[in-house]
Amino acid sequence: MRTLFLTIGLIFSINTKAAVEIFCSARYQYEIYHPKEPPAYYEGPTIGKVPIAGTGRKAYYEKVWSNSYSLNIQFYSGYELNEYYGKSRYKETSIIAFVNWPNGGSAFIIISRWTTNLKYMTEKEIKYASNGDRLHNLSGYDNKNRLWQISN
Repeated sequence: MRTLFLTIGLIFSINTKAAVEIFCSARYQYEIYHPKEPPAYYEGPTIGKVPIAGTGRKAYYEKVWSNSYSLNIQFYSGYELNEYYGKSRYKETSIIAFVNWPNGGSAFIIISRWTTNLKYMTEKEIKYASNGDRLHNLSGYDNKNRLWQISN
């Protein structure tokens, strides 16, 4: 419920905050459940049903990537969001991406291994490393603990 209020609050604040909006390609990782498969059997002449070696399988989850989506993603600094909420919910140096889907869904993604010293995000901060090299891929985890890859 708390995440829902955070999401609604951020959606309403989009027009009032200094977020940087960049057209990016993004995809996320999720798991597919594969149910257990019983082994196959053959009827032995004297033993009865005998499992065939190499058949059957335990249930398992497989990690797969979603399709890549091209969309506008808004980037905020942790400082910006803390200032908006009036609380220290994020590290001030964190970079947070906000994806707002056309169907009404949304996701907060805290970018891993990349921070900012700026109070308010700039496009340059998202697109370029401190040495001037172009950043092509950002990754991080959303509020549902899904891994995301963002290419700008």
